[in-house]
Amino acid sequence: MDPFSLSVLYGTSLRLRQTYSLRYRDFKIGNRGLETTDMHLANRFVTALFLTAVLAASVSIVAAATPQASVQVRVYDSHHHDYHNWDEREDHAYRRYLAKRHEEYHEYSTWHHKEQQNYWNWRHSHPDHD
Repeated sequence: MDPFSLSVLYGTSLRLRQTYSLRYRDFKIGNRGLETTDMHLANRFVTALFLTAVLAASVSIVAAATPQASVQVRVYDSHHHDYHNWDEREDHAYRRYLAKRHEEYHEYSTWHHKEQQNYWNWRHSHPDHD
């Protein structure tokens, strides 16, 4: 005898309950699949939106950056433990230093360390007065 065809009190069949139960379960499983698909779509949408915002922000930052007009050179003064920007002002002071010493112009980088130190000592005792 089939266990699902047994009658229970008041004429309810176990077969009907089992069928109803299976259909409800199938409905829940099917619905769960739709929810999962919707969640994946929402997740993809939010991720794409976030990446678009990040890329737009980075592009605007790069576009807003202003290029430097000239290359800056920084020179370290080891005796005074500080840095100096070698720009037009420093080049003018360097040429004044050479003129006072009655020397021909030659590049600072070709000097020996002791000569460079003498220049920075002079430079610290003769600051720009703007």
